[in-house]
Amino acid sequence: MNLRNNPSALTNAAAFGVPKMFLPRWNPVYMFQDKDYFIPQNWTYYYDNTPLVKTLEKYIDYNKLAPPSKKINKEKNSNTDNNFTISSSSNIRLVITAVNVLTAEPLVFDSDRSSIVSKHLLASCGYPNYGFPWVEIEKGVYGWDGSLLSNTPVREVIASSPRNDKNIFIVENYSRKIDRLPANMTEVMDRAKDIMFSDKTLHSLKMAKVMTRQIQLIEKLYEYFEKSENRPISQNDNGGGKTNDIGNDYTFTHNEVEKIRKEYKNLVHNRGAEILSVTRILRSRIENPDVSKNADFSVKTIKEMISEGERKTLQSIKEFRENNEYNYHSHL
Repeated sequence: MNLRNNPSALTNAAAFGVPKMFLPRWNPVYMFQDKDYFIPQNWTYYYDNTPLVKTLEKYIDYNKLAPPSKKINKEKNSNTDNNFTISSSSNIRLVITAVNVLTAEPLVFDSDRSSIVSKHLLASCGYPNYGFPWVEIEKGVYGWDGSLLSNTPVREVIASSPRNDKNIFIVENYSRKIDRLPANMTEVMDRAKDIMFSDKTLHSLKMAKVMTRQIQLIEKLYEYFEKSENRPISQNDNGGGKTNDIGNDYTFTHNEVEKIRKEYKNLVHNRGAEILSVTRILRSRIENPDVSKNADFSVKTIKEMISEGERKTLQSIKEFRENNEYNYHSHL
């Protein structure tokens, strides 16, 4: 059944829920479980999404979303981020986000730091405007859908993995651009929803480019600093070491040199990840704009979206590899 062709299906989903995904709070099954069942004025959500837990457990191997057992690797050529080793045999790394209901601060769940479980996934999709509940992540910490704060969490991904350069693939389910203005209120609301849920990383990507240029400048200045050959002994150096003479009027003490080197390493080596490319995988815009498009849980539509997503993703990866063949193989 397709919701776009059968408007009553949307009403049925809102009234009765979607099996194995969510149920409305007024469902009789909750009559003796929910102390506020007969006090709707006290409700903070309309739909219970805990049925989704069993569905997720059916399809997700949470063991693959656990932290790698091997931690700090001090070898020179180790591939690490935030003191966690990433090797070819490590589990898949998943970073998902939510927002703290009480503080409005981001909540970042990183499988390299802690195990990802169902409560993290439920928190990341607990969208309050659609009547879904917050999820208690730990004592006193409650999470809502991360899109309220950052719909495409590029910043959070970079913060979780600040050392490795990145080729980013963004899947967009909502159109960023359209060919004409909306013609009626249905299309107006449909377009407003596109904008609300569209990718909002443009500013973050611009700032990342600025940071990359700044780091490149720091690298050049540091190279000049290290190549300076005029390094007389400083009488004021408590460590009794050598100093760097940059110019004729000032010399660096040994301690100052070490501080500069430490800060350089922290900025460039530990937090110098560069965004090498951004590839956007776009969902085809539906022919007839409809405000209920993100509530279409029909089997037909879901299968169409899975098929389209797989096809476009594989095509994007193929094109990326063809355009970056040398760089791709050199990093395998």
